[in-house]
Amino acid sequence: MRTLALLTVVLLALAGCGGGGGGSDPPIVSPFAGSWAGTWVANGGATGYGTANLTIASDGRCTGTTHDTILSADGTATGTISNAGTMAITTTYPGEDAVPWSGTLTLQPNGHLTGILAAGGGYVGNCTFDLHK
Repeated sequence: MRTLALLTVVLLALAGCGGGGGGSDPPIVSPFAGSWAGTWVANGGATGYGTANLTIASDGRCTGTTHDTILSADGTATGTISNAGTMAITTTYPGEDAVPWSGTLTLQPNGHLTGILAAGGGYVGNCTFDLHK
């Protein structure tokens, strides 16, 4: 009889351990995830214009390339964008100091990702972006 009672307790305990609860919530995928390409124009003290190609991962990490038409140079861009659109990214061109940029980009009804990023690190000016998938 004791064996049957012990077996019943063990089976009830194991039944309570099954199923799907208690796990962590799945990660929220960035609404900006994907490949983006477009133009940028510097103003407000900075000069230049060019193109940018960015890949935004599902966790908001950004990597890509940029071309500065004035410098006639290709550079790299790395950074992050939050699910709310707050971006922090650094551009680097050969022979130039890295420039940090920050600001907010917004997904427009036409599918474009637009906004203004301000230069940091002692640089003056900002860039207006218009990117599309």
